[in-house]
Amino acid sequence: MMNNILVVDDEAIQRRVLASMIRRALPASQVWEASNGKAALELMHSQPMDVVFTDIKMPIMDGLDFIEKLKQSFTGVKIIILSGFR
Repeated sequence: MMNNILVVDDEAIQRRVLASMIRRALPASQVWEASNGKAALELMHSQPMDVVFTDIKMPIMDGLDFIEKLKQSFTGVKIIILSGFR
């Protein structure tokens, strides 16, 4: 089954490592990357996502604001929060 998966994290190394792990585990899926919530929402308007992995602490638009706006505009998206933020 092909899914569109989005990884949102301002830490480029962490974002790329997670995206790479997902690509290896789910080779039939398309994996996208964004560095903050605003960029992620802009991407989602042109490319609907099935699953979103997001950090919480990010510049421009943090993960919690991103999730709130995502839920207002996109239904059925599964959200997974991965963060070192307490």
